[in-house]
Amino acid sequence: MVMAQSYCYWSVADGRYASMMERCVASARSAGVFKEFHVFTDTPIEDCECYDCQSVADTKGMFKLVYLKAGMRKLLFDHFVWIDADTLFKRNPWGVLSPLERSPVHVPLTPFGKVARQDNNGSAAAPRYSELLTQAGVYNPVHDCNAAFWIIRRDAIDRVHDLALHFLGVTKQAGYPATQNEALGYAMQMLCADPNKHL
Repeated sequence: MVMAQSYCYWSVADGRYASMMERCVASARSAGVFKEFHVFTDTPIEDCECYDCQSVADTKGMFKLVYLKAGMRKLLFDHFVWIDADTLFKRNPWGVLSPLERSPVHVPLTPFGKVARQDNNGSAAAPRYSELLTQAGVYNPVHDCNAAFWIIRRDAIDRVHDLALHFLGVTKQAGYPATQNEALGYAMQMLCADPNKHL
């Protein structure tokens, strides 16, 4: 019987992002990180497990959710750690999974107002995004998020995917289509008991 491994890093890195991902992995190896990197790409990337990057043009920027559900869930790992292709490792991170605590997902949260938030890719401006989080059922104090690095437990993929899609529906109906990062932030806040443990 094949046992699931603890975690791997994963990303999507096509086009110009492939060379960024190669630098990311090289920096990881130099820092003593020897976990596997699984990457959806259109070109081979050294020291990565590479998979064909299919066209996700009609997903309106939701590629992380598409690849998470369609691809990553097939791999035998307990957890998946997303990193953006432009990430650089300065050292071997200790306790990578510790931010999860008892939560099935960890997306780093930031209290609104702590950092200036830019409206990018048609995302809702901070006050409207905050209102939409509450409208969609977040009862804790709402937080902004940064999904350049996030962790998900394998058995939570379907739930996070469904919550993210629900939030996208709420925001679309309100006339403020959300980004995939905002949708992940919503799923995170719906599934964590205490957002202060995920700052």
